[in-house]
Amino acid sequence: MLSAPPQNPNTTMPKRTASSISKGFNVCDMRSGQPSQTSITNFFLKKKKPRVSLDPQSKRAPPQSPPPNRNRPKSPPTPKRSNQKKKKQTQLYLDFGQRNFGRTNVCTICGMLVVHGVPEDIARHERFCQDFQEGVSYNTDTGIIQVEPSRLRQKMQQVQAIVNQELGFVEDTNAANTITTYWYIRQKRIVGLLRVQRIEYGYAVLQTTPSLERSNVPQPCVLGIHQIWVHAKHRHNSIASQLVDHARQTFSFGYVIPNSQIAFSSPTQDGLAFAQRYNDNHPVLVYDCGSP
Repeated sequence: MLSAPPQNPNTTMPKRTASSISKGFNVCDMRSGQPSQTSITNFFLKKKKPRVSLDPQSKRAPPQSPPPNRNRPKSPPTPKRSNQKKKKQTQLYLDFGQRNFGRTNVCTICGMLVVHGVPEDIARHERFCQDFQEGVSYNTDTGIIQVEPSRLRQKMQQVQAIVNQELGFVEDTNAANTITTYWYIRQKRIVGLLRVQRIEYGYAVLQTTPSLERSNVPQPCVLGIHQIWVHAKHRHNSIASQLVDHARQTFSFGYVIPNSQIAFSSPTQDGLAFAQRYNDNHPVLVYDCGSP
């Protein structure tokens, strides 16, 4: 039988501690008690050499690609294809040599420019010409109303386009926010318009022919007649007088404006004649639209 060799009681085994490993001390071999050649810390700190895979048939390393040539000219970039599709051209109209095809014409009734051969333009002209001849349609039968711009903006533009074209009037955008508009409606058609604004001064008309001249002395005024219009088919029916009377009674709450405190803005010959009749041949006052 084999027996264990006797141990020397005076011999002590070195202890393995974490500090000995972390500090890089050699670890003793448990069999011989002699320190080992390499510490565990140094063993793991060694860098392993990269392995090269060998071809199992030729036992040779695979060929490596040559280094890139930096002096080699770069190839031009490949142009990107545009994703935009070509629009197909569609023939909308057929030209068979019509005399009026593509020809513009000014309507002798309403004065609107019409392009023949365009259905949208023809339909727009038909609506405008009908409103010009009969008045813009409205859902009230007969009476005078004060227009609310926020609710009837589109209808106001239709009426104003007809009035401006007939009177040759250029709209003042700065004074549009200070103007109150009244409509005269008959048989569900807008046939009269009155636009007024608050003013402070007016000037008496001194001479009407050959040109309109006014005084330089200001007179106190309250109501300025900015624009007045009556449809051609409904004139000489006191529509303009009824509109001015309604404005005098309702423009200032609780106060009826007298005729002497009414002024007209740059009246035409017809407008001046109406002002003289309305004031019963009293002096007519005028004012500047830009500076009420």
